[in-house]
Amino acid sequence: MLKRALENVQKARDDLVDGADSLRNSAKRMLITYRTCFILYKLKRALDESHPIICELINASQPMNKLPPEVLCDIFFRVPSRLKWYPGSYPICKSQPTFMQNTKHYRPLLLTCRYWHRLIMNTSACWSTLEDLPRPGYFYSLPLFVNYVGRCAEGPLCIVVPAPSTSEMCELCRDPNISARVKQIVLTGNWSGSNQECCNDILFSSYPSLDTFALYQHRVGDNSIPRIRRILPDSSRLRQLWLSDVDFIPTTAFPALEAFSINSLHIDPGFERSLWILLCSSPRLKAIELRIIMKLADGSILAQCSQTKVSFNALRALTLELRPKSWDGASTMPLLRWFATHFTIPPDCLIHYSCVTSEGLVTLPHLFNITVIAHTVHLMAYESPRVFERVLCFELVVSITTEDDRKHGFDALRDVIPAHDAARALVQDHPPEFPSPAILCLGRTRFCDSLRFYPMLHAMRRLHRVGGGATWVLLQPSSIIQLALPCLAILLITLRVPFDAQLHILTGMLDALMSSPDGNLPCTALNKLIFDCSWVPIGGHQELLSHKVRELASTRASLGHPIDRVFYAFIGRDSTDTGNRELCLNQYDTTASLVSTAYGQAARDAVEQEWEAGRN
Repeated sequence: MLKRALENVQKARDDLVDGADSLRNSAKRMLITYRTCFILYKLKRALDESHPIICELINASQPMNKLPPEVLCDIFFRVPSRLKWYPGSYPICKSQPTFMQNTKHYRPLLLTCRYWHRLIMNTSACWSTLEDLPRPGYFYSLPLFVNYVGRCAEGPLCIVVPAPSTSEMCELCRDPNISARVKQIVLTGNWSGSNQECCNDILFSSYPSLDTFALYQHRVGDNSIPRIRRILPDSSRLRQLWLSDVDFIPTTAFPALEAFSINSLHIDPGFERSLWILLCSSPRLKAIELRIIMKLADGSILAQCSQTKVSFNALRALTLELRPKSWDGASTMPLLRWFATHFTIPPDCLIHYSCVTSEGLVTLPHLFNITVIAHTVHLMAYESPRVFERVLCFELVVSITTEDDRKHGFDALRDVIPAHDAARALVQDHPPEFPSPAILCLGRTRFCDSLRFYPMLHAMRRLHRVGGGATWVLLQPSSIIQLALPCLAILLITLRVPFDAQLHILTGMLDALMSSPDGNLPCTALNKLIFDCSWVPIGGHQELLSHKVRELASTRASLGHPIDRVFYAFIGRDSTDTGNRELCLNQYDTTASLVSTAYGQAARDAVEQEWEAGRN
């Protein structure tokens, strides 16, 4: 293998030297470069970075210095992106690539700016509503490439480091011309054992421009927590802080902090103090994201918390995700009342609320005295039709399997669905023979979980085993009209089975959006459609889908309620439909991320329209 690698390196070097100037527009040259990078990517598993083979590969790529930075990044990251995995998130292929099994041999290469967008934005659609999040130019986390990237790339840099060693971090700081341009540091991986030594103040003292720190972490040694608290830079200039647990919240003030996210907030006697020190010292916060895991006994802890109220005058987006632990029936009302007691937010603040009960959807508007709730893809509210009156965004998941699976799935669903009139009304139009219903997704932990999405029936059975609440409701296409949804502005349709099998379902639902039995146009506020066709091949039906969508748009426009934008995401190809009402997305490597980005943009547009309508 090494002999073949050397031969390929020599060939790549000769071609690069001869044709560096024309490399940008030459597909042949690009493929040769990909081959070189892929060899490097594979050899790094078994060889030390100082091995002559590695040095040879680096030397072979030196003519690439002549390339513009955007081409440079595109070249280096086609190979990793084809593997459909990126640092800081889950692998979305069915099994991890073999080189991922042992992380000590893995170091991410370069990352382009779109990967930073996904790494951060995938945590929640909420963050896509912020217009002023920095978009760094290029990323690196491999010391071997520090000087090389520093010479080629321009603009701000971000370091993405999975479980780094001390030597790596010191190497990254060695060149002051490069470290001065670093604006973001993202630490991922397992911080335990010897890796604790990398949490050292001096390693982060060389980044004068650092304004964002992110810690994506699952397993951390107890001794590393105080170290992690100390690695943060001068807090007076930190603008964004992304943490995985409340234990990592530092005790310093953050007067310039604009965005704060904590991925797993456990309610314990000390959580309020840690959280409140940070929030009270950050008057410029524009976005807060809290994912909270609740237990049945947490209500008594919350009752003992202070009643101090914090005003967030600049807050534009608040994400609350409440997850009862182990489905133990914990009520979210004490926590909602606690937030209402402690938080004073502007009336036009966009709230993304997620919970497995309907309590919040019914009471949140009254607790916060707000008029707009953007409840993205999270709905577990069957107890009262009132919860649908404020829904701006909805997701329809079409996922039909075999007849037997449908029957078993429905049996499981009937056991877990709440025995309420509203719930029965949602499914009463389904005869026992199951005439291929559409499936309405009424619950998901968060949007980025589409990267590890369970098939519909498996999810229902899993919930049935653990005794959880209903997550899925089977609906006929026309049933969406029965929900009224007067504020529905965005409809996300995810196609998860072969297109031939779901075509009649999809067309039936689109027909239902054109008219209703009483002659009134349903969902009059609807103005954006998102089609995620990335799960299954769409074959030759792309034009048929586009034709049906254009028919829907024309019909609604003639009635004074136009569809102003349609987003598409297909497998491995661009949409050919470039009508003026459609923005076509290219499925490049991670369609779920593209849809998330489009969804965030569409949600922001819809909410802004809603705000303007309310003000006027």
